[in-house]
Amino acid sequence: MKKIFFGFLFTLSACSMHPTDNKNDLPKYLKNHGVQIVSFVIDEENRMKFNSVLCKDANTCINRPMDIDLGDCDNNITNETKILLGLNENQNKLEKVNFGGVALIHDFPIYFSGQDMRDDYIGSSFIRDNGYAIDFKSKNIYLNPEASLLSDFIMSTDTLYTKSNINIVSPSYLTVQVSINGNTPVNFLIDNGASESLIDSNYANAIGLNIDKNRCEVGGSQIGKIDLCRTIDVSSMKIDKNELKAPSKGFWSTNLSFVMPGDNIKGLLGMDWLLQNQAIIHPKEKLIYTRAVNYSN
Repeated sequence: MKKIFFGFLFTLSACSMHPTDNKNDLPKYLKNHGVQIVSFVIDEENRMKFNSVLCKDANTCINRPMDIDLGDCDNNITNETKILLGLNENQNKLEKVNFGGVALIHDFPIYFSGQDMRDDYIGSSFIRDNGYAIDFKSKNIYLNPEASLLSDFIMSTDTLYTKSNINIVSPSYLTVQVSINGNTPVNFLIDNGASESLIDSNYANAIGLNIDKNRCEVGGSQIGKIDLCRTIDVSSMKIDKNELKAPSKGFWSTNLSFVMPGDNIKGLLGMDWLLQNQAIIHPKEKLIYTRAVNYSN
């Protein structure tokens, strides 16, 4: 059974830069300007991972890998971590956590999903409220960079980027307006907790996308097993009129009616798409930066 993870339920101008900055090296530029950076890796299941120390109190701490899940608003603690730390169901925060040996957070809010497919992770509300930005190209988390510092550098480099708007759906879900093959833009959820990108099967049929019946799988999600088939015929994809790369293997097509039904979600942009487009997401500023389609590196 193929594992498809769902996170949901599943200004400085170029001429005023620091003289030692490489104008195409964003991590170096931000570090030179005092921004703290936590690095992460992508594991074999296409999930973000970085080392953390989680503390119930001053005397009870454990080392645990964590990730970020933009498809869930809350900070999740697994049953295993709950047992290791001796937590009970009524506890709604940890006294402190340390992310990547860099960021020390006190009174870290938590909840227990109780779902085996979920890891220990930071949800989108905490990321947005604390101003974090996530760079899927360099695999770094930037801790509360000034909006102008980040935006002006990205948009003034030799590397071509596009800048698109993110919509915040209560309480902190991140959506974008996506046009497939020139059709009317619809809501897609940004969900790096999904290892691969998906499109609603009814919507795919309505806009005339064909399904490759030779590339079908049974996938796993937090609602149980789901049927998946690859789409073909995605010739163009736009967000805010910016041309972007569609998932190189196509979308997985499945029924997504269970995903935020009141918000008419027609697809999920998963980790495969975020990596392919080398996205940089800054939820607090409601912006996503992506490599232009004519940039090949």
